[in-house]
Amino acid sequence: MKEAFVIPQSTRKIGVNDGTHRIFIEDCVYNYLHDIRIASDEEGRVGVLLGCIQKEDDIINIAVRAALLIENAAVYTDGIAFTSETWSVVKGQIAMNFAGMEVVGWFLTSSVIRNDNLDIMVQNHVNNFEDPDQIFYYMNPKDPVAERFYEYRNEWLKPLNGYDIYYERNSFMKNYLGISDGKVRPVKTEKKDKKGASGDRAAAKRHLTIVYVLSVLLLTTVLVIGVSVINKYDSENPTTSGGESSATDPTNVIADNSTTDGSKETTMDSGETTGNDETDEDSTTEEPTTEEPATEEPTTEEPTTEEPATEVEYRTYTIKSGDTLYGICQTFFGTQDHAKVQEIMALNGLTDSSLLPGTTIKIPN
Repeated sequence: MKEAFVIPQSTRKIGVNDGTHRIFIEDCVYNYLHDIRIASDEEGRVGVLLGCIQKEDDIINIAVRAALLIENAAVYTDGIAFTSETWSVVKGQIAMNFAGMEVVGWFLTSSVIRNDNLDIMVQNHVNNFEDPDQIFYYMNPKDPVAERFYEYRNEWLKPLNGYDIYYERNSFMKNYLGISDGKVRPVKTEKKDKKGASGDRAAAKRHLTIVYVLSVLLLTTVLVIGVSVINKYDSENPTTSGGESSATDPTNVIADNSTTDGSKETTMDSGETTGNDETDEDSTTEEPTTEEPATEEPTTEEPTTEEPATEVEYRTYTIKSGDTLYGICQTFFGTQDHAKVQEIMALNGLTDSSLLPGTTIKIPN
């Protein structure tokens, strides 16, 4: 059963908490988030925010009463990977340690992924957080000024002006962290990282690597099949390249014949000599019989005139380091519309937004 949240009277204000979403984060949670350590071989840490969401008229009050670090997820320079087991682990932890709470959003602490380019964060939010009222909290250990809460509006993450820190006897977080004196011990988290967490994050990285490899294999297979079909068609229709001239030659001959016939009739009408006409007549009577099969050639040419029409429905682009689907949409279409991203993913058979530098993808026109 979800617990009701009563807005506290005494809080510590950070900025101006006056948006549509009003954030109230418990002090123990706030300290825990800022004490998360990033190992030297990591590019960031990610987790979920827990608490409750209460709506009052047009205002959405969100109480962040707990935070759960996700061990089986990985953070990369160009992406955030949640494995298939991520949510089952999260739900199990909530049931065990945070009964009555719901997922109110997520957080990311990273100095590699910066909030001046929100493409990666937006993509992860869209893929893993369906509730439009769920929020995002960003922290950068090397740039404290960049710390900020975000709300999801109009298919984008928009920064909030501030939030409130409140105080309560947070038995949930204290029990979860094994705290008895009210102080968060980051050393405990660090030990957990060195033992069990590294294996989970390694599994997440392997998962993302597998996705990259499968994407490359799929693209390679499509290209090989396409080349094979074209080669097979060329081998079965050897006159495709030269057939055009042979197909047009009879037409020219027939056209010449008709002209010759016409001149012959004119010559006969005018009473002029017909010596040359007889020669032309011989050629015109012989050539149609030898070239008649060529008049059927245009029927074999029809597929070659239709194939290019399907080829121009897309362009190709070679992925570079740091590219994202939203950034590619901005380059080609001048917008970061999520529908365009989905269209590119569908055209290339992608199941997620992971991109491997050096591979080529199709861009719809």
